[in-house]
Amino acid sequence: MPIVHYPGDGNDNLPGGRSEPGETIEQTLVRELDEEIKAKVISWYPLGYQDGINTDGKRIYQLRVYAKLTIDDKFVKDPGGSVIGHSLVPLEELNQHIKWGEIGDRLVDMVLRLKK
Repeated sequence: MPIVHYPGDGNDNLPGGRSEPGETIEQTLVRELDEEIKAKVISWYPLGYQDGINTDGKRIYQLRVYAKLTIDDKFVKDPGGSVIGHSLVPLEELNQHIKWGEIGDRLVDMVLRLKK
């Protein structure tokens, strides 16, 4: 599983980001994975979404997907400026890196079931 690194110690997360005006979900997925980890999307499957509130009080929805990728190019720089690199970790160890607790465990279980 790809994880992205941010400045600071232990700030790892899944690649992702916001849609730009007029973008479809698939266009956002393809663009963000290219920008953050230089990956090409082979196929993808939606797992679900999270409904949350930003620190400014604005409601946000975060789509979670399982995607098959190829990572061909070396990461140079995230155009958004926040990602400083990426790593690949075993799926079973993902939540140790992103620290999402129960939600992270549930996502890993969903992907493991899809892979069977």
